[in-house]
Amino acid sequence: EQIVRGYDALGEFLNTPLDYRPFEARARQRMEVFAHRRRGSRIAVGESVCGSPFDIALLLLSLGIQVPFVFRDRLQPWDTPALARLAQLAPDLPIYSGVHPETARRSEALPRADLALGLDAGYFCPQGVSVAWPWEKAWFGFEALEALLDLLESGFDAPKGHREQMKGSYLTV
Repeated sequence: EQIVRGYDALGEFLNTPLDYRPFEARARQRMEVFAHRRRGSRIAVGESVCGSPFDIALLLLSLGIQVPFVFRDRLQPWDTPALARLAQLAPDLPIYSGVHPETARRSEALPRADLALGLDAGYFCPQGVSVAWPWEKAWFGFEALEALLDLLESGFDAPKGHREQMKGSYLTV
């Protein structure tokens, strides 16, 4: 629904309707396939991702994916609607700060995840597969949704540890 609202707002701004229905249908089909294959998996969501970690957590929950925790250091104004929905759907969902020293001290006690999305989540999930979805990728709308699902599938199908993922996705020194 949020993607549809974005396209509708863009069309209103451009003063022309946008026919996004074929792209929406393709994305919904892709979501169904992903949900069927990965339902019950545990994916931790970091804040070092392209988009809101809370929106991504909502998407994953809607697909039957377990979200053991989310990282967010500072709440942004645009986080409020998704955070309010998460409070209703998953009131016990832990939200951690990746920069707080206590998080590093207790990282072994964090809930297990099969896959960690984002640099920070990968750092705190050494037992899980790590995938990066960095900001420099400028996806939008249904393309972004499909790219995210493809990325998550690649994490399950060709697993990489956090160190290997960092070398391939981020500037390393």
